Amino acid sequence: MTIKQQLEKMKIGEIKDVIFSKGIARATKEVEKVDENAFYIHCFSSGWRIASLNLNETIEFIQGKINPINLNWN
Repeated sequence: MTIKQQLEKMKIGEIKDVIFSKGIARATKEVEKVDENAFYIHCFSSGWRIASLNLNETIEFIQGKINPINLNWN
């Protein structure tokens, strides 16, 4: 199942972990579906921060094409 299919299959309000790994370092973020084309990324690495993304941006984020530093965190 593709990332897009997995995200589309999620229910509104459902949260899933996304784990990024480089060598011995791991970073976990959470993806929350808030609408059919709207997702929140939750980050807990320095407090609790949230970024809003659409479906395509969320796919690119999960694929590592969008650097978390470049997100508009609230």
